[in-house]
Amino acid sequence: PEGYGYEQLGDVTEQGDGEFSIRLRRKATPPLFGGEFNDVLFSVSYETDTSLRLQVSPADVKLERRPLAQRKSRSEKTRKYTVSYSERGETFGVVVTRRDNGKILFDTRLPGTTLAEQFLQISTRIASENVFGLGGAGSKTTLKNDLNWRVTSFFTEKAPNDESNSHSGAHPFYMLVEEDGRAHGVFLNTSYPMDVLMQPSMATFRTIGGILDFHLFLGESPEDVIRQFTELIGRPAFLPIWALGPHLALRGNNISPNAALSLVQKLKSRVFEMVS
Repeated sequence: PEGYGYEQLGDVTEQGDGEFSIRLRRKATPPLFGGEFNDVLFSVSYETDTSLRLQVSPADVKLERRPLAQRKSRSEKTRKYTVSYSERGETFGVVVTRRDNGKILFDTRLPGTTLAEQFLQISTRIASENVFGLGGAGSKTTLKNDLNWRVTSFFTEKAPNDESNSHSGAHPFYMLVEEDGRAHGVFLNTSYPMDVLMQPSMATFRTIGGILDFHLFLGESPEDVIRQFTELIGRPAFLPIWALGPHLALRGNNISPNAALSLVQKLKSRVFEMVS
């Protein structure tokens, strides 16, 4: 809703060359869901020259934080991005831009930011229709995301024979390909169920707990963005050579023991070596 959000409360606290934080106060508006956090801390960490971390969390309440590798940018001169934020008295928002061309990559200067015990919401503007990602959340007919007010839900729970958007894994990460062929990615690091609402000019993230913990990646190409993303979250191990064969999975949990045993016997009769 218009008028909801936070304002800068105190001065910027510098914590070395690698990060800074700002204390924020919720604007005097009626509560939406109850349990709103009145005082929150916004912090920025310059992780590498092409990536940074933005966190919004309650100032006086300790909540779960998912650990990831800590990294530090070398110096301000080599960073490919700049970070700015709203002036005092304005609804608080942060803007991340490319240093060389001023292209806005992440912009939360929008109303509606809500931080409560069981509901967190924040929106950012998107400057192109070339948005990809939000994997593990339903079937798509195209690699590009639908920006026509589409909600993608992440519950990380899959029931047998369930064709809904709920999958056993989720990647709350999107990548936007810019007009010049370069790209950037946005990743919300959370273990809570969440929605991502894709709209013609913005993306809205909603989750039911934890903190808002964003990672941004700037790349010279889409491949460069994916490389940085997988470097952060971890890459799968190389498979042993004996595993590079046919893989068989029984979909769902309603397979009877007799049916499974019959399948195993048929495979053995055809000299298939089996490893479970």
